[in-house]
Amino acid sequence: MQNLLTDFLQYTSDEQKRKLLSLPIRGKEKIVWSYLLTRSKKGGFSKETTLSDINISSTHFDKICSAILTRCYVCLVPNGGIDLLTFLANSRVLIPHFYKEASRQLKLADQLSQTDAQSFLKKFISLYIDSIPVMFRKNEIYEKASRKYLQLSDSTTKIEDNLYITYTKIWLEINVHFAAGTIRKKEATLSKKMNQLKPDFSKSPVEIIYQWYWTMIYLKQSIEDNLEVAQLAEAALKVNYQNTAIKLRLQMKYAESLYFISRFEESFKAFYSILSSNNWIEIPNISYFTTRYLQVCLITENFSIVKTELERVKKDMGISFTEQIITRDVITFVKYFILTSEYEAAYTFIRLGYLKNPKAKYLQYEIELRNLETAYYYLSGNISQALNSCERNLRYLRTKGFGVKTSPYPYFFVLVKAFAEKRLFQKQLSNNEMRMMSVFQRGTNAVYGKILHKISAY
Repeated sequence: MQNLLTDFLQYTSDEQKRKLLSLPIRGKEKIVWSYLLTRSKKGGFSKETTLSDINISSTHFDKICSAILTRCYVCLVPNGGIDLLTFLANSRVLIPHFYKEASRQLKLADQLSQTDAQSFLKKFISLYIDSIPVMFRKNEIYEKASRKYLQLSDSTTKIEDNLYITYTKIWLEINVHFAAGTIRKKEATLSKKMNQLKPDFSKSPVEIIYQWYWTMIYLKQSIEDNLEVAQLAEAALKVNYQNTAIKLRLQMKYAESLYFISRFEESFKAFYSILSSNNWIEIPNISYFTTRYLQVCLITENFSIVKTELERVKKDMGISFTEQIITRDVITFVKYFILTSEYEAAYTFIRLGYLKNPKAKYLQYEIELRNLETAYYYLSGNISQALNSCERNLRYLRTKGFGVKTSPYPYFFVLVKAFAEKRLFQKQLSNNEMRMMSVFQRGTNAVYGKILHKISAY
């Protein structure tokens, strides 16, 4: 049975726990607190057993847990509000906490002034679309926040407010289709809609102009129109933004776009100049950009930076590392382990990646994990298993509608088979296979190009 307080205690870092241990708790609350601290170390929770062990009623226990959890929040995030929601959203295992706290704060927004309420709701909507992965989405809470936001709109801002909410809805729609692998079928319709909704750049507030650019960038990125992404990011940076976080975010997006168009060394330098300063802490969803930066580090063979990041993440998450780390980061570290020939560590993370993506909910992650698993088999010396994996995965992709004539997804497995034949029978790659290999020298595919070169040289 779930208990939010025990969950919270189980997944806090050692440093956070040390802060929480200083909470001034007395009386019956102290008995509950001590019991749950011990319980959180052991894992698992039975409310029935707990009530019996500490001789307390269910209602009293729930009330005490709620009060202590609130104190924990205040201890770790004194400012509360959006800062607390950001803290909860950034830890995947605390998503249930995020939703409960979001519901509470949305109710409290009714007590704020119109200006403060709109400001809070806009920040909340931005946090939701930026930080909650598609597999954890409960869009009813977004709908509730967006309705409240529009209800507070007045005649002077109604057009811009409606545009803002419309852009965020389109952003979420792009996100869903991208996760499902159906975005290419929808892109033309969504592009037409976005162009029809283009704001007047000479009159509109810069925040609305930014949101239009940001949504268009995401749409073009989702179909890998990389040159358009770079051009949009460059154009967006010419707007005079007063908000430092927006400017930094667009600078990061431009650095990412350089990665997309294969200007890897320039991308590395652009990322490094931002992430080596203290300014990056102002960038929303910084973990996303960190992941992109790490891909560039892998391509440019700056492996020490990736290793340092892995060690930092392990230290921050402590004993709850496997529960807290997200699939995206798992896949990044698998690539690192394969490129540095740490194959057993790679396999451990591959298994973890599959657990983090149950029932192949996110297709892109599933395909990447299958690529990396095949590479692991090959490079660890199990060529026959790698070839079996290729055949199995090619069949899987065909069931999803991805054949070699319609999609680049099968290319990795075709090339692994080709390299095995070259190794075993000295058979050279065909012109078609050489064309496939060229795909892995560019943009986001270049990490797999590094892995394929390693396979070809095995």
